[in-house]
Amino acid sequence: MTVRPSQPRRTARIAFGDDQVFSAVVGTRLIEYVDAATAADEDAAAAIAAVVDGKLTELNRHIYQDGQASLVRLDSADGARIYRRSLTFLLIAVARQVFPEASVYVEHSITNGGYFCQIEGRPPLSADELAMLEQEMRN
Repeated sequence: MTVRPSQPRRTARIAFGDDQVFSAVVGTRLIEYVDAATAADEDAAAAIAAVVDGKLTELNRHIYQDGQASLVRLDSADGARIYRRSLTFLLIAVARQVFPEASVYVEHSITNGGYFCQIEGRPPLSADELAMLEQEMRN
């Protein structure tokens, strides 16, 4: 075998298991590979992260080299944890925008899957304010 100089590749490949391999221009976001891999799988739960070459990563990561990926789906324990944690951060960030004088603290989770939160620096939120906060989180 002869080794010779070569040009950098213009594509990167991501393999999902042994039977699905996708190629795209170097720098393409992982979500685009995921969309291609799951396009025909209508029953699959949404992928919210992936493990690429053994490392947990977000789907907005740009892919610059070949790799092996497995999806972290919303219906898995890890997927549910990632989703809840993301929503917690979103709640805190949106509350800071909407109520800049207040601080929100997530104290602990409760058995039904919710969280106990404290708000400091202002009176408790009214039902209308909670609805506004929810709407801003959805935007």
